[in-house]
Amino acid sequence: MQTHLDNSEDETHTVQITFEINEGPRVRIEEINFIGNELLSANTLHKKLKTRTGKPFDQILFEEEDLALNLRNYYQDRGFAQVKVVGYEKRFTEDKTGLILDITVDEGPEYVVGTYTLEVEAGAKSLFSNRKIRGMLDPAEGEVFNRGNFDESISKLQQAYLDKGYLLSEVVPIPTFDETDGLVNITLKINEGDVIIIGKVIISGLEKTMEHVVKRELDFLDIETDELLDIKSLRKARQRLFQMGSFIRAVDFVPSDTDEENRKDLRVNIAETPRTGMLSLGGGYGSEGGIFGTAEVGQNNLLGRAYRVHLKGEIGTRDHHTAELSFGTPWILGTPTRLNARIYDNRRFRRYYGTVGALLNRTNTNYLYDRYVWGRRGASVTIGRPIIYDIDLSVRLRNEHVEAHNPDQTLINRSTRSILFAVGRDTRDYRTSLYDPTGGSSHSLSYEYSGGILGADNEFQKYYADTSWFYSGWWNHVIAFHARAGFMQSKSADREYLFYERFFLGGVDTIRGYEDYEIYPDPDESGFINPFGGDKVLFANLEYRIPVSPQLTAALFFDIGQVWDESVKNPFTQINPKRGLGAEARLNMFGMLARLGWGYGLDRITGEPAGKFHFTIGPGF
Repeated sequence: MQTHLDNSEDETHTVQITFEINEGPRVRIEEINFIGNELLSANTLHKKLKTRTGKPFDQILFEEEDLALNLRNYYQDRGFAQVKVVGYEKRFTEDKTGLILDITVDEGPEYVVGTYTLEVEAGAKSLFSNRKIRGMLDPAEGEVFNRGNFDESISKLQQAYLDKGYLLSEVVPIPTFDETDGLVNITLKINEGDVIIIGKVIISGLEKTMEHVVKRELDFLDIETDELLDIKSLRKARQRLFQMGSFIRAVDFVPSDTDEENRKDLRVNIAETPRTGMLSLGGGYGSEGGIFGTAEVGQNNLLGRAYRVHLKGEIGTRDHHTAELSFGTPWILGTPTRLNARIYDNRRFRRYYGTVGALLNRTNTNYLYDRYVWGRRGASVTIGRPIIYDIDLSVRLRNEHVEAHNPDQTLINRSTRSILFAVGRDTRDYRTSLYDPTGGSSHSLSYEYSGGILGADNEFQKYYADTSWFYSGWWNHVIAFHARAGFMQSKSADREYLFYERFFLGGVDTIRGYEDYEIYPDPDESGFINPFGGDKVLFANLEYRIPVSPQLTAALFFDIGQVWDESVKNPFTQINPKRGLGAEARLNMFGMLARLGWGYGLDRITGEPAGKFHFTIGPGF
């Protein structure tokens, strides 16, 4: 860089300075060397740095992340608790275009956990036994002292006390390092403190909901006067209040001081949606139903008692109509036993897609042979309740009659009478919406039995396993994962008549980018295509959800799944899944979730449109 001065000859007495800068080539890192690393190799340490050879040198990244965090944390997680990053030197290559970094470390000894000494200050009886506390510590005695795992286990131990209402508890680890023997002996000082007792429970923010509807949920979890203030119970109460219905928009618990040090009043702040009822009229045109009109009326919080009532009607020009009435309540007979009932009479105009539809059209000159009219009418009643903390048991009774026909003949005229048992565990965390959990998981196992002593025409057994996981790591974005597996047993001669109970994939709730029921089992060895569905199914959905506003969430998704029939005994010997990906908008409106998305089917039959729009009202996973 050069400077030039230009003295002004006028009366302003100013000087003009010109800087002439020659940037030269941008310097990149040529080498990164480690000095003092005797027990960990340089190649291993290189992988822990964000600074890489061949890249420009970022001094802030190198000093504040690589040296102060990444390198130090990795050493400490390998047992080098007293590691020191002494410093680094920079030097240029001979042609001044490359930079060489020499990092000096003092590893110190590699430590193993010697002994844990517990010093617990408690009342008449400790909350956790010494054996219980030791079992929660990681690493165990005799294992390499991993600083990251140790800090995480201390946090979990502290949280365990908080969950039991010991909000004033303290857990303080004091390590003592023996450099000669390479041992770290840890004294754990635990002061349980006093438990917090609930004083008054004050419920505020209710507009339409009756106070006892909220209070019964709190009382069920012992969130009431003179009980322990249990953080774990508060989390479960928030979940149960959201699950009463979509009219709950927010739930906050705010403790406040009283005259007694170990007693706090608890204020429960609840925000409700301004509208809990809906009335909609609409219409349109669809390739399946032709011209159709719809009307729907519903109330998610009838009489302020969390009753849910919905009535829906739909009629179209192509044998297309819907009539549905549903009712639900989270409590009956003064107990946390939920009840859901539904009566329906639906008729749809459907067709076989893909290979099956093309085959039927080739076999029959009348193109209508790849289409049929499908009608279902019946009723179902579900009763469920929690049996222990996060575990729920439910029973569903279903009675249904199905009739289907094509232009020439009746295809199906049968009835189903079944009972379904389901057990589930739900730890989902709701913060702003019943339909968009921000964390936790939900799992269920179910078994359905039809026929036999229950009567009716159809005899089958179904087994389901379902799991959903939610993780929020940054900016309130949520990664959501869902998977379902199903297996069905029935009389072999019945599969033609049970196609509507068997497994298909495709559509907004399974594999997006495909038509409903488009995905059949693959052809068997003889080339036979089974249009009646499979007896085994497995599919999964992965979503990345981005909140746009309190009412709108955008999502990117990837779906994958496959259906197998009886010709495949072991599904893992025939892996040929169908995949779909795309984007979806999730809109909370009138207490319901509307989902509009576009999916691209990656494995559709050549020549068919690969993209498809989907729209539905109702929860996903």
